[in-house]
Amino acid sequence: MAKRKSNRGGYAAKTNKRPSAVGIIAALAILLAVVYVITSLAVGIRAGAPVWNPLNWGNAAPATSDGGDNSNDNDDNGDELTPGGNVLNVIESNGIMPLSEQIPVEDYAVYGISEETENAYLITMIIEPENAVDKRLIWSTSWQDSNSDWAQGKIASDYMSATPLTDYSNQATLTCKAAFGEPIEILVYSYNDSSINCTVQLDYVKHLKYVDIVVNPNLPDNTQRSLFVTPGSGMTALTPNGNINTLSVKPYFDIGTVEGNISNIKTTFTLSEALKTELNKQLKAGNGTSSYLCPDTVTYIGTSFQMPFASLVVGGGNSSGMEVILNNFFYQYGVSSSSPAGTGSGIATLETGATFTITYTYGDIFKQTYTRNDVVTGFRICNDGLTKAATVTSLTPDNDHFVFF
Repeated sequence: MAKRKSNRGGYAAKTNKRPSAVGIIAALAILLAVVYVITSLAVGIRAGAPVWNPLNWGNAAPATSDGGDNSNDNDDNGDELTPGGNVLNVIESNGIMPLSEQIPVEDYAVYGISEETENAYLITMIIEPENAVDKRLIWSTSWQDSNSDWAQGKIASDYMSATPLTDYSNQATLTCKAAFGEPIEILVYSYNDSSINCTVQLDYVKHLKYVDIVVNPNLPDNTQRSLFVTPGSGMTALTPNGNINTLSVKPYFDIGTVEGNISNIKTTFTLSEALKTELNKQLKAGNGTSSYLCPDTVTYIGTSFQMPFASLVVGGGNSSGMEVILNNFFYQYGVSSSSPAGTGSGIATLETGATFTITYTYGDIFKQTYTRNDVVTGFRICNDGLTKAATVTSLTPDNDHFVFF
């Protein structure tokens, strides 16, 4: 059976669009196993049993079968998700030790799992001694805190199922039915002695819903759509080489119990036609700068970045001449960052705003790529600290007549 492509709707900026139940299942990330074993007189852990590194989810656990497909999926809206499961943590083990593995999609029918489920896991409880007369186990699912604001009035089994393969089996399939906001605990205990047990905690990774981004938040509210340019090394005498642009990033999350980290942000500005036309005109007329060209877009990485003159052109030639042209261009058409919004000629603006691409991860096993398009026009380039570069305007010899003898 071929792996079904996700139907998940992408998280567009400033939207409250929620994923479908199928999409939520597809968003499950991760099984992590951290085992703390307390030995028991009645049942013991097998000597030499493998210990699974909890950060290796997606790889096969030792002494288990193939861990399954953990490749990236891309949905139709550009959100890139690394499939997995829930974050699983063994919080107590009294004589029963769990191992787990991802169930391949092609084996869903074998386990009676709906083909609409994109991720499922098989958890196995290892019981010893092997010749124990009664190995029957009881499985139950509950909220970690049923009185929490999120869990009140909800039933844990409506969100997560732990289904034994057969009655009282030591193996069960784990499938998530919907995102949940309170950790779920699975308690497994011996049919004949409830003190022989294991408690497993299941968490759900929050997904990015949308992100608020403010450019240069240190500026007054009415001037925050301002960007600073920075000259090259040859222009530091004219302009301070320290104009830094900063981004304020505030994420908002969907339902879940654990959060990942924003590990990377890429900002792409679209240059206006007015800016490109005038700047290309001046570059074409310059001495040795005609091969430079103003691009359609410029991209910067990080939550703080500079916009050097050289990043606003492509091509090559007289680099010092190019720096002078750009310096004087922004000196002429730029505005002060303290000027109210809307001030300026309109030439030194980034007409269609910006596109922000954010990488959101949980460890090294879950990844979501979120894109926000800022369609508000009017980002403007500021001329704070710029000094006009003097250019040669005339030539006068100190003596216009020489007589040789």
